[in-house]
Amino acid sequence: MALFTSKKPIVYFFLGFLLLFQAMTVVAATMDEEELLIDFLWQKYLLLPAAERPKVALVLGGGGARGLAHAGVIQVFSEEHIPVDIIVGTSVGALIGSLYAADVPADTIVDMAQNMTWNKLVSFKISPVGLYSTKRIEEYVTKYIGNKRFDELKIPFACVAVDIRNGEKIILKEGQVAPAVRASATMPGLFQPVEYRHRLLMDGGIIDNVPADVAKLMGADIIIVIDVTAQVGIAKTNNALLILSQVIYIRGNFLAEEQLKLADLVISPDIKNITVSELNRGAECVDAGIIAARAKARQIKKVILNKVWDKLQ
Repeated sequence: MALFTSKKPIVYFFLGFLLLFQAMTVVAATMDEEELLIDFLWQKYLLLPAAERPKVALVLGGGGARGLAHAGVIQVFSEEHIPVDIIVGTSVGALIGSLYAADVPADTIVDMAQNMTWNKLVSFKISPVGLYSTKRIEEYVTKYIGNKRFDELKIPFACVAVDIRNGEKIILKEGQVAPAVRASATMPGLFQPVEYRHRLLMDGGIIDNVPADVAKLMGADIIIVIDVTAQVGIAKTNNALLILSQVIYIRGNFLAEEQLKLADLVISPDIKNITVSELNRGAECVDAGIIAARAKARQIKKVILNKVWDKLQ
């Protein structure tokens, strides 16, 4: 039974705080009563030990430059004190998710996203096989989190890649973080595959651009997805990178439909006019993420509180 649809007097849920709640309702004449109730209960929720709270997973989808919107969402989560217990990412979602999991401050992640360039991530020196290297992605992540291993992160984290030898989906959650993130964020066609633990890995978006199922496997009670997948039919295709990414996202959109069914809530920043290659528009992406997350912040809290209430029925 959901907390905000129950016929039971929910104030008894926090009986010990009833007098305080009654005092707060004096303000209700100028505030929405449900909003007041959510704010009140949320403060009490944050006092619960982590072991007694539902596990909240944040799933950061792939989308090239569009994924910089993840930084804006993370900023709002920080401002609203929304605890995150599990992080799963693909491609750029793996990059930003790894920083968040390593406890890099939200404002640092936002600054990073707003000032991102391709030169920081990719070496444009052609290799013997005619492809560029993404070694700089590994170096970039290392700059922020050092040589941390997955088991040293503050928040449990996993990222997704694909073994291009056999098409197998690979969930990376052991060993050093930076090389795994690099593998998850290496798009095919222009960039060299990454040799990692006897596998030849590339961008996880090829096979799972919104890995909500991985969050479920990691024990999530609540799954929140940030969906930044490019919209087919709107994306530009006037260079090789955009054409290749369009092919990936056409497939990814079909696969994502099933994954999104696993989500308790989806945040979709309005970035439809930004292509996957436009890192110079990072500030716009961040702003879009902030706007989208703020619009959903109260709903997120409501979903979490309802989950707590359901467990007490």
